[in-house]
Amino acid sequence: MRSRSWFKFGVRDPVADVGWNAHAELQASTVASAPSKSLASQATSTRRWSVRALKIIRDALIAAVAMAIVPLATVTIRGDQVARQLYVGNAGVRDRMLVVAKPVRGFGVTRDPSITPTDAGLALMFLQYHRSASSGFVSIEPAMLPARPWTVNKLTPDMFVSARPDVYDGPSSRSILEAVARGFSPREQAYLKALAEAPIWQKFDLVARAPAVDMVGGQLAVPFGADALPEQRPLPAYHDSRDLAYAAVSRAAYYMSIGRPREAEEVLRSIISFGFAFIDNGTTTMDELIGTVIVGIGRDALRRFYEIEHDPAARFHELGPLKPSAFQSHESLFSTLTPDEVRRQLVAMLTNRGMTRSERFDAVRALSLLQCTTVRGMLFGQRNDVRDAIERAGNSFARYPAEKAVVELETRLPSVTHVSATRRPVQSLLVSPAMVAGMVLQNPRMGACTLLLTSGQ
Repeated sequence: MRSRSWFKFGVRDPVADVGWNAHAELQASTVASAPSKSLASQATSTRRWSVRALKIIRDALIAAVAMAIVPLATVTIRGDQVARQLYVGNAGVRDRMLVVAKPVRGFGVTRDPSITPTDAGLALMFLQYHRSASSGFVSIEPAMLPARPWTVNKLTPDMFVSARPDVYDGPSSRSILEAVARGFSPREQAYLKALAEAPIWQKFDLVARAPAVDMVGGQLAVPFGADALPEQRPLPAYHDSRDLAYAAVSRAAYYMSIGRPREAEEVLRSIISFGFAFIDNGTTTMDELIGTVIVGIGRDALRRFYEIEHDPAARFHELGPLKPSAFQSHESLFSTLTPDEVRRQLVAMLTNRGMTRSERFDAVRALSLLQCTTVRGMLFGQRNDVRDAIERAGNSFARYPAEKAVVELETRLPSVTHVSATRRPVQSLLVSPAMVAGMVLQNPRMGACTLLLTSGQ
């Protein structure tokens, strides 16, 4: 009864009251503590992930630093040698030009100021067109290719017996002039006539008489692509221009054979001017080299022509035969140069107006690669004096938009994307960690420079 009256009138039993309060307080405590435990758990989880992330970043940096040892060690071992190679590499081409070509510059034909650099560049492309699919470059294609009689009209064994073909498909340039005195058969004379009167010589003479030639603008469209690289730049078919020089000697022989020696002399002089078009307007060492070869062909033929014609006014001492001893190796002269000394020499070359254009373009390339030959250059890039010299070069000796594009192109470092195609496993083994280190440390020079430094290994 007492329990019922308690329940009915709300009078609590002391024992029951204690139990009820304890239960209520427990519930309140549980409800109040739930959010704080959740927040604490989240904070703990966040701290754990932060610690893990920091460890991953730390490990990546440690790995990158460890991998960076590879390019830094490579530049320490190979840097000086590669720097000297960048400086000495093309010195022989310049010496050959000075010995072969420079003394006979005055024997060229008269320049025609009405010929524009663009017209001459397109004419030269027409003469040595080479189609290329190199990435980043678009070749300018001629509407039609020129006919070359010496490749279409084949010589039979009984033709030009004393001047058989040697270095190209037509009569030998070394003896065809002397063959004039012995006379030519009707078939030989018809062959020489077709060669001498071919339309292709109109383009040849245009280039020879042009005051300036936009060689790159006549060959490639500008601007170059963002993925274009100097080592992939397509080169023209230089052998076509060289063969034109050989064939031009036969052209002169034809005019000699029909009693027109002054026209023959003009043809031989045009060979010399055609060669100087490469030397004076080129942007690569190969331009200068092929130009020197062509001038040498004209020089030798003109000297022999004067001897055959017994011309008393001929300046034989300037056209004398060349001696092999005129050319020398430069390796020993620069064997102790340091990268800093090479840098100063190349900057001086780049700013020297007395150097040929191709040599100054090559200096831009050499200076751009020179940063790969020192630890400082690999880590921090070009020095200010080099950047200033290259910038001035782009505004001084680069005359046309295409030449300015070449200056910019030459400043690009080798692409490490080509390392997978290399056949040298050792190079891949060295370049791969350098690439990773470069990506982590945000320094693409590490991979590119290691590729350059190991290219000869």
